[in-house]
Amino acid sequence: MNRASYVKGLVPVTENLNSIQHSDDYLYWQRMEQVAVFQEGGNISSTAFLPISPYHVATTSAFRLTIYDTNVCDSVSTNSRFNTQVFGATYRKDGSLLGCGSMDGIVRLYDVHKVNTSLKTALRTIKTGTSPVHVVSFSRSGHKVGAMNDNGTFNIYDVADTSGRSLFSKEAHTDHIRCGGFSDVNENILATGSYDHTVKLWDTRKSGDKPLFSVDHGYPVEKVILFPHSNIMATAGGQFIKLWDMTMSHKEIHIFENHHKTVTSLCLATKNKKLVSAGLDKRINIFNIASGDFKLIYQMSTLAPVLTLAMSPTDDCMVYGMQNVVTINRRKPAMKKDVQVSAMKLAHKEPKAKSFRKITTTDTEGHTVRVEVSAPILDKINLGPIEKLIVSKKFNKVIEVIFYRSSEWKNNPSMVVAALRQIYFQKALRRCLTGRDEKIMGNIFKFIRLHLFNNAYFSTLMKVTECLIEIYSDETEFNQETKKNFNDLKKVVEHEIKREGEMLRIKGMLEVIFNANKKHIMKDDHEYGDIFGELVITPRSLNTLS
Repeated sequence: MNRASYVKGLVPVTENLNSIQHSDDYLYWQRMEQVAVFQEGGNISSTAFLPISPYHVATTSAFRLTIYDTNVCDSVSTNSRFNTQVFGATYRKDGSLLGCGSMDGIVRLYDVHKVNTSLKTALRTIKTGTSPVHVVSFSRSGHKVGAMNDNGTFNIYDVADTSGRSLFSKEAHTDHIRCGGFSDVNENILATGSYDHTVKLWDTRKSGDKPLFSVDHGYPVEKVILFPHSNIMATAGGQFIKLWDMTMSHKEIHIFENHHKTVTSLCLATKNKKLVSAGLDKRINIFNIASGDFKLIYQMSTLAPVLTLAMSPTDDCMVYGMQNVVTINRRKPAMKKDVQVSAMKLAHKEPKAKSFRKITTTDTEGHTVRVEVSAPILDKINLGPIEKLIVSKKFNKVIEVIFYRSSEWKNNPSMVVAALRQIYFQKALRRCLTGRDEKIMGNIFKFIRLHLFNNAYFSTLMKVTECLIEIYSDETEFNQETKKNFNDLKKVVEHEIKREGEMLRIKGMLEVIFNANKKHIMKDDHEYGDIFGELVITPRSLNTLS
């Protein structure tokens, strides 16, 4: 089954983007605003929400484990007495235990079932070996805890066993394991993701060396999620997020290409209906996975690369770590204007078009007659291979085909703007423009200089220009060709501003002339009226005429 989201064919560009209204999902996530920022002593390596009220969040940073109250935006408890760095903070499903790993290979479990519980003393200390533990995961029942090491092995322990004896051990990967977790459907199933590009699913009841199945993500795997109550697995690594079918086929269902740098974090939101991703490109993306179209519904920018991210179970709080900073975002209540916009969209929702063969009516005699539709239909642009690339969402290839040769973008600017507009709609514009060679970038700048101030193209090309400025704002050094492109674009903008100023000056002069002439005409009409007087028509009697 093809689950790829549908992409509309290209149509001639005749209007700007300002008339496009935001969806309800956009308004919902737009209300998420920053309420607090905390600075730590090192990079934030993990964040995890308490699964029960009051929904505290735990973070690890360098030698510190901290719990924050997201309601009052203050730290509840802190442990900074570790001898080595700590990683992988995670809560048990019932919220009574907090686990974390460390650089010295020790897993520590803390009793946090009471509010404001101190983190000074660990309830259980488990020595897994000498290799660092970056990932800790509790089983669904909470009776088992898994520890995943940098040497490619993972171990499962009984939480109640004080001896620290491993129940299950496996040499799973040839490189660091940096993500993994138990399944919520079956607590005997465990997923592991590694920097060897593979994700493997294990049955901890079997003693064999082979996993249930293994998939190749293609890049070092940073995050893996097993969807609750479904057979879908999400993996993140490199610039891509992939969805996999965990049934017999083990096939790739969908691939997200909305980041242009490494994706570092994944989590579920809105009762597992939305997928939230964050990465080193200073972007947080929210995707709709419940509808099956996997559409990007919202994107927000951050001040620095995001290393870790978590969403509260109630969906009203988002916490993410940027280098050594923890940021707490909370959703504002819905404003009245947002409700009005949503109601307006519902009222103006256009009905689906029906087939012409089914449009009939009944005449005065009761006979069924066919209605001939005479309304004009907007013609599509027949773009051949470019149309196929757009529909298959190969947007990077579209940019290469259009801008590699001058003949492609010089002869049909409407087609180029239509393609850029469709890429913008799919939230892939920045990814497609990042990392291009000088020839393609030079042609893009030339096209913008030629058509930026065309009224039909302005809104789309303005988005492209803003995207280019945003991309190059992250760079510290520019080559001479890039400097020349921006300087030439600056000259075009300055020339247009000057031209607009001249037009306004001429308009003002013409208004002065017209106003003076209008007064002169009114004066002349008044003088002629005094000389000739008013024209008066009086009726004559019929008797007089006879």
